[in-house]
This record gives sequence, structure tokens and C-alpha cells, in this order.
Amino acid sequence: MASNVAGERSRGVNWFEGGRRISKLLMVVVLGIGAFILIATTADTATFFTSGPDQPWRFQAKACQYPNDSRSVSDVDVSAAGENVELCFETLQNGKIPYAVAPEPAGAAQVRKKREARESAEAVAEDKVLMARGQPPPIRTVDLPRWYYGGNMFDDQVVSYEDEREKSFRLTPEMARQVRESSSSRLWAARSEAFRSGAPWVFGVIAFIWVFTAVIGWIVRGFAGVPMGADFRTSKPAE
Repeated sequence: MASNVAGERSRGVNWFEGGRRISKLLMVVVLGIGAFILIATTADTATFFTSGPDQPWRFQAKACQYPNDSRSVSDVDVSAAGENVELCFETLQNGKIPYAVAPEPAGAAQVRKKREARESAEAVAEDKVLMARGQPPPIRTVDLPRWYYGGNMFDDQVVSYEDEREKSFRLTPEMARQVRESSSSRLWAARSEAFRSGAPWVFGVIAFIWVFTAVIGWIVRGFAGVPMGADFRTSKPAE
């Protein structure tokens, strides 16, 4: 029986193994780029939020997200924070940016007064029960609803309002302290957001490379007559 050594030697270049290695290398490169971007993400911007023209600025360790509108502060002294400062104008539930305080609508005021009267009667009854048991009644507060005129971020009224709020912005020592003490939490939040937004792209590209490689391999195997799981055509040993 003749030896099959010559057949083994004549197989030549293993194109399938080369293709698999190239695809693996591309996957590693894509994953490395994603990891580099994640590690290089910094939190060099301190964001202050406001929910209305009569509301103060409050610092939060997160970025301003759409549909909120943002302004970068450039004409006031923000060096005490050691960071870039961003002002975030939060939208109302209807997606509009509040730019002025509005009077309470008559219909809403009537509904509110009826509700407050009902809640007040219920509170009085509860207080009587508590006092009968020798317990002091709780202190209750009533939060009045706020009403605003709102508009889109490019409306003249909104632009004028944001310009005025930006010009009047002042970084207090307490605000600067909050920024300095939140450096680690802001970095974590920035990298978490970068991971959430970038991970689908990274793993999507890796999945595409894997599927593309598998499909091309399947097509080439069909043309070349190479069975699945093998890199070369099987040949019968010579008699």
C-alpha cells in the first residue's frame, strides 16, 4: 500500500486557518480600540442643572442628556472647580424648556383646591385618632405646583432666558467643593455611560466579523468541496 505522506505535503497553504487567524486578530483589534476609548474617557466637565427660571442651580455627577439643553460657561470664573462647567436646562414633561413662571390655570386651581380640601379633611380625621391615642399628629407640608411658559431650545424666549441665566451664573465655594469631591463618581459615571453607548457597537462589530468569516468559509468550502470541520479535501490513499 502506498504512503499518503506525499498527499499530506501537497496540501499547501491552509487558507481556512489563515482566515480564522485574521478574523480573530480583527476581533482583538476592535476589542482593544473599545477598551482604549473606555480607559481614555475622562470626566473633565462639571454639570449644573436647573428645572426652571425660579429654581437654583444644583450639581449632579452626570452629563446633560437630550432633550435637555446645555450651555458651556466661558465668561465667568470657574477656575475654583478645576473643571469645565456646563449648564443644563431641563425640559418639562412635554419636552419644552421652561423660560418664565406662568400663573396657575383657573381650571387647575379649582381641581387643586378641591383635592387639598379633601386631603385636609382626611388629615384632620387622622390627627383626631392619633391624639386620642396620645400620639402627636405629624407635621404636613403642601407643595404647590409650579407652572411655566415653555418653548423649544431655539425659540427667542428660550435663547434669551438661557443667555440671562448663563450671564448670572456664579460658582459658589460650596458648588466648587461638590465638584472637587465628586471627581471619582463623575469618572465612574462617564465611563459607565461610555460603556453603555459603545458596548453594542464593539460587540456588534465582533459578531459581524465572526458571522462574515463563517459565511465566507461556508461558501468557499462549498466551491472547493471541503467538508465542514476540515481545512482540506479528503483524498483516498493510493492503492
